[in-house]
This record gives sequence, C-alpha cells and structure tokens, in this order.
Amino acid sequence: MSKIKAIASRVLFTLFMIAIFLFAIFLLQNMNLIDVNFLIFTLQIPIIVLMLVTTIVGFLGGYLSAIRMRQIRKTPTDSNINNLDHENLKQEGAN
Repeated sequence: MSKIKAIASRVLFTLFMIAIFLFAIFLLQNMNLIDVNFLIFTLQIPIIVLMLVTTIVGFLGGYLSAIRMRQIRKTPTDSNINNLDHENLKQEGAN
C-alpha cells in the first residue's frame, strides 16, 4: 500500500509542477497593461500582476476555508454532546 501512496504522491507532485510551469508561461505571455476599474478607482497594471494577485488570493481563501472546515469537523456538535451526556448518565445510573 505504501508503494501506491508513494507513486500517487509523485504523480500529484509532477502534475502540480506541470500546472505551475504552464501558469508561468501564461503569465509571461500576458505582460501588457490593462485598465482595472474598482468602485471609483482606476489603475493601469500589467495583466501578470492582476493574475498573480487573484491566484494568491484564491489559494489563500481555499486554504483558510479548508482549515476552518477541519476545525468544524473536529469540534463535537450539540447532538454529539447530548448523546455523550445521555450515555454518561446511563453509566452513572448503572453504578
């Protein structure tokens, strides 16, 4: 089983590196300036900067939401707490 996990890990790493390489090519081919309008502001920035910022913000948002979801899954819910309390009362009554 560990061989399969090692192979899968290598494949995922290779695919990730290919995606990063293709993204870098995409960024380097789009270096011209564009106008960005946000509310009352207008900025003239290279597309590469806009793409990098939006990618970083997207990864950060996904990472933070994944951390939050893990915390929610590890935290016992109210129904689990009620069930545990009910089981504890049964055990105390039996003693």
